[in-house]
Amino acid sequence: MAQHIQNHANKGKGHTSYLSKTICEEFIHLIASSILNQIICEIKRCKYYSVSLDSTPDISHVDQLTLIVRYVLPSGPVERSVKFLDMEGHTAEQLAQSLLDFLSESGIDIKDCRGQSYDNASNMSGNTPAYKPELRK
Repeated sequence: MAQHIQNHANKGKGHTSYLSKTICEEFIHLIASSILNQIICEIKRCKYYSVSLDSTPDISHVDQLTLIVRYVLPSGPVERSVKFLDMEGHTAEQLAQSLLDFLSESGIDIKDCRGQSYDNASNMSGNTPAYKPELRK
């Protein structure tokens, strides 16, 4: 990529560089998807994991639900910020459902979850998916 940029960037009008905003965004999306797939493979290989969910407003005051996963590789424990999840609302059931949807789509079993943390979510107290079977799909 560095060589491509060195050879083709800023060559002027009429020179195809494939460095447009659209192409750069596509590269970013492809890299992010590849990293997410790698993390999911590591979680599945390690089997047991813990999760942390935290809802934080972004600069436009829209809440972002951040999913962080912890697991242990042969080289030691790791903590990965995995994804911003869609938020339907702020209730315990809605937060739990966002997590369960991601785990299901990723093929990660909630039964292998060994710890849960819900920062700034007092409404989650006693309503976590591992302890509330009715919240599971």
